[in-house]
Amino acid sequence: MYARCLAMFCLLFGSTLFGRSLPDADTGVVVYLKGASSISDTVLSEARIEAASLMQSLGVRVLWQEQAAGVGGYQGSLIVAEFRGNCSETARDDVFDMRGGRRPLAETSIVDGRILPFAYINCDALGRFLGSAVVSQPGKRRQFVYGRAIGRLLAHEIYHIVAQTRSHTVAGVAKEYFSLTDLLANGLAFNSNRPPVPGEFLN
Repeated sequence: MYARCLAMFCLLFGSTLFGRSLPDADTGVVVYLKGASSISDTVLSEARIEAASLMQSLGVRVLWQEQAAGVGGYQGSLIVAEFRGNCSETARDDVFDMRGGRRPLAETSIVDGRILPFAYINCDALGRFLGSAVVSQPGKRRQFVYGRAIGRLLAHEIYHIVAQTRSHTVAGVAKEYFSLTDLLANGLAFNSNRPPVPGEFLN
């Protein structure tokens, strides 16, 4: 458990956030959640709340769409966020096949240097990473914490898509690696100033 607490996972193609031109808050971005039907309503609600709140702090309004039909009815940019693997908050880290090596918790698609509007949340990797730190929580608390962690991953990927930048900040939602502390902390913001806490990371 101690080793897991010190571990970190890469969030591919994140962004510096600051100084970039972002969508107008009145238009916003539409995020279609592909594969969300397999996630509990409570987890999904917490994920949406956390991601929307983080993006709103940057002046970006997020509109959620859980069905493929009807997306065209919105104005603004469209992002498809796909959930892959076992996205249950009760999944234990020891049920996953570890032979595949380390995978990013979340990632986006890039073609010819352009960041495409497709984000992926790797739930199997997230389940391994969170492990008993989430599974051991009481039911409602477990759903809240798990959903909030997903929301932070979504916010990271949504931002780097709308800002079209691949660089990272030193700390906060836009940094390249998330520790277990980052995903479980009561608060995490788009903050570029806090240096890593000694002992929080492996390297």
